[in-house]
Amino acid sequence: MTKGNQRKPKKTKEDQSKRKKMKEIVFYTTQHCSLCEAAMDALLSLPEVQGSSLRTIDIALDDALMAQYGALIPVVAVGASQLEAPFDQDTLRQWLQNL
Repeated sequence: MTKGNQRKPKKTKEDQSKRKKMKEIVFYTTQHCSLCEAAMDALLSLPEVQGSSLRTIDIALDDALMAQYGALIPVVAVGASQLEAPFDQDTLRQWLQNL
């Protein structure tokens, strides 16, 4: 068996896209929030979230989160970036694609 020069395969755009999808998405919400329910439905229907982990946080359970996000929910966050309400599915899709 000859060893020769072995190179790692180049990363394709598809590989980079897969890595982007593996991020954690944090969804700040609370009970009885119709905007939050609609935003969650929109989020789950997007192919951009496939392969990502999704963590939902009920802000009503934490006074600090309630003060920070109470007037902004639903809020979708990935890393340091966040998208605050109001937003529609197209805005959400574009935001996720630009991360």
